[in-house]
Amino acid sequence: MFFKTIVFLNAGAILALLTFIGSAPETVSISIELLSLKKAIFSFLVGILTMFAALAFSYAYTATNPTNMFHQSADLWVIKVNLALGGLAAFAFAAGVTFVLCGTYAN
Repeated sequence: MFFKTIVFLNAGAILALLTFIGSAPETVSISIELLSLKKAIFSFLVGILTMFAALAFSYAYTATNPTNMFHQSADLWVIKVNLALGGLAAFAFAAGVTFVLCGTYAN
């Protein structure tokens, strides 16, 4: 559930920014600096890719035989790795929002 939520948050943020860019010049009197926009989209992409890395790690752990060396060593790390990657993805979302807010100004 956390995986899906973070991916949707980051992907939705990218879509919202791209939609804003497409319609903002005619309807809104605010602008976003290009560098801030690039940083924000990069942060949201990092959040999505981080969650896919967590999914790949969890899938590899689940798909391997319990007697496999990877599975046995991952027993100690699977929760910590997923927690760290999930935290990094949530931080990437927060950083992206911060970049957008700091780079927005009124015309």
